[in-house]
Amino acid sequence: MKKIALIAAVAAVVGLTSCKGDYTCTCTDSSGTQAIPYKSVSKKDATDACDATDALWKVIEASASCKLTKD
Repeated sequence: MKKIALIAAVAAVVGLTSCKGDYTCTCTDSSGTQAIPYKSVSKKDATDACDATDALWKVIEASASCKLTKD
């Protein structure tokens, strides 16, 4: 549950930035996969947010990984 709250906080910050495009940060760990949408953001902001999410997931589980894709 803490993981979802942290991801939501990152997504909220990204949601308040400039409007550019839609991206999805897909994160995977031993419990499964979760897709986090970033709507109307610049590529840099989406990359920064996905990288931050990746770092948070790695704190919880070292083998976790996140990848950004453009929608």
